[in-house]
Amino acid sequence: MIRLLSSMAFLALGLWLFHSISLYQGLLMARGVGNIDDLTKDAPFIMRFIGALGLVIGGAIAFRFKWLGVVFSALGVVCYAVIPVAAIALGAGDFIWKDDAILAAILAGCWLGLVIFAKPVTKE
Repeated sequence: MIRLLSSMAFLALGLWLFHSISLYQGLLMARGVGNIDDLTKDAPFIMRFIGALGLVIGGAIAFRFKWLGVVFSALGVVCYAVIPVAAIALGAGDFIWKDDAILAAILAGCWLGLVIFAKPVTKE
C-alpha cells in the first residue's frame, strides 16, 4: 500500500513539476529569450526537466515493476537534489535554494517509502 502511495506521489509530483517547467519555458518565450538553444544551455532547466521525466516514468513503472521504478525515481530525486547543493556550493543566498531543498527532502522521503516497501504486485 505504501509503495502504491509513493508511486502515486511520484507520478503526481512529476506531472506538477512538468507543469512548472512548461510555465517557465512559456515565460521565457513571452519575453523573447526562450528558444530551444537557450533552454538547452540552462543547466537548472535541464536538471529539472530530466528530474521531472525520471519522476513521471519512475512513478508510472513502479506500479508494476518494483526496482525499475525505483531506479527511474532515483534519477529524478538525484537531479532535484543536485540543484540546491550546487546553489549552496556557488554561494547563493538561501532564498534561491530553500524551496528546492525542501522539495528534494520530500522527494527523498517518498523515494525511501518506495524502496523500503517495494514489493512486486503478484496474483496468487
